[in-house]
Amino acid sequence: MTRKWQTFTPNQSAVLWLMRDNGTAIFRDGFRRMNWSRNADGSVLIDGPGLIRQALLERALIVCSGDGYVLTDAGAQAAAAILTPPAQVERAHLPLTPFWLSDAQMVAISGWFPKSHGKARLDDRQILSGIVFVFRQNLMWGQAPAEYGGELALRRRFTQWCQSGVMDNALGHLFEQDGDGQSRLVVTTAMLMRHRSGAHAIARGYLPTFTPIDEMEAA
Repeated sequence: MTRKWQTFTPNQSAVLWLMRDNGTAIFRDGFRRMNWSRNADGSVLIDGPGLIRQALLERALIVCSGDGYVLTDAGAQAAAAILTPPAQVERAHLPLTPFWLSDAQMVAISGWFPKSHGKARLDDRQILSGIVFVFRQNLMWGQAPAEYGGELALRRRFTQWCQSGVMDNALGHLFEQDGDGQSRLVVTTAMLMRHRSGAHAIARGYLPTFTPIDEMEAA
């Protein structure tokens, strides 16, 4: 008979594996999907639904310790019984370094950005790189690294640029090279459609370059 603590959801298994390898975990609740990254101090930062942390607490597998959580003896035993890395560990891993658009990419789309008058805006490269990162990693806006300017700045600029047409022109002309040296869009229709804000923008007609039926491909 399988003992209760040996039965886990994919997210719970991933958290136990990560805490076994990294020790302390810092949880940020309130996100629809789980993502994780390592902090500079060696702890692991885990974003996701609060139910993940709550379930492990209720089963006495983790316990609060300082600003984070650590495995209990039962949690360490459960983690040791997971013999191979859960698939969710790889799927939910955020890159160690944020994504930044290159000078050449910014030059290619610079003509579509409005000129700044009066108070200077946050850097266009900073904000647009953050927006691209959110869609490529399928993150909630609050999960974007702080280097991009913060959740409010990203959400507000995305909305403004959608309404003005800047976003469609920018994303529709941002290309990169794939492993075979072929050009492809930095953000695809599939990436936009899996994200709530991207799918909403397409449904509202703000991104006519991107349609769920006929995705634009690089020439």
